[in-house]
Amino acid sequence: MKLSEIGPDLSLRVVRDGVFSSLGFAAHHRPGMLTYLAGEDFADVVARNGAVSCVIAAPDVADQVPQGLGLAVVGDPRLAFYRLHNHLATATSFYAKRHERTIAPSARVHPTAFIAPDVVIEDEVEIGPHAVVLSGVSIGAESVIRAGTVIGSEGFQVIRAGTDVVRVVHAGTVRIGRGVDIHANSCVDRGLFGETTVGDNTTIDDLVYVAHEVTIGRRCLIGAHAVINGSTVVGDDAWVGPGAVLSNGVTLGAGANVTLGAVVTRDVPAGARVTGNFAIEHERFLAFMRSMRQ
Repeated sequence: MKLSEIGPDLSLRVVRDGVFSSLGFAAHHRPGMLTYLAGEDFADVVARNGAVSCVIAAPDVADQVPQGLGLAVVGDPRLAFYRLHNHLATATSFYAKRHERTIAPSARVHPTAFIAPDVVIEDEVEIGPHAVVLSGVSIGAESVIRAGTVIGSEGFQVIRAGTDVVRVVHAGTVRIGRGVDIHANSCVDRGLFGETTVGDNTTIDDLVYVAHEVTIGRRCLIGAHAVINGSTVVGDDAWVGPGAVLSNGVTLGAGANVTLGAVVTRDVPAGARVTGNFAIEHERFLAFMRSMRQ
């Protein structure tokens, strides 16, 4: 799609026409991506991101968009970006990447479960009582979705524009790998633009929330009541303790350990163990606690 084809409703002024085939945030890496730039904070990120092909920018930062990229200018680029996304998601086939419904004969689906028309459920999958599997979900072989869990629900993305509230449509999907076990009453949201993924042989305990476009690796263990916010990446073999909260956009390296109730607001290196609110390296936290007792 071209910037010049968006139409007049968003009041965009096209400075340089360009072609885009996906939408995403400045740090996302989807080929042919349209993103927005509202201020200087992410100008370098946009300039370095080779996946970006077009940008909707505010007038005062438009000159920071590289010359090779398509450019449209508008007073509120964030609002224009989300309104465009909502239009593409609801009124066009731009995001049309749904599956044809396939449920393997060996899958065991409880009669009280709800399965949407366009899902893929592979061999030996078990779907428990009152579980809900919504549009655009695929579940790998031998996975278990236990009672009351919801896979593929709408995520939380709301934009304030003056007195208006714009609820952002989630046009993405969910891919659950092979041998995954998701316990009771958990929720895995579908992607906003792309895919939420849970890797092979990962176990997710009761009442866990996994937000839109989270990527969870293989063999991870996620404790009860944990919250993993949007666009977070959890590396293979990581441990997220019960009640832990991972802020949006952070990365846990492979084998990282987030202890009970920790609040993670920045990246955690591979193999590191973090504790506390806000989380710091575990031994530093223990040393601090010992100093408080003196």
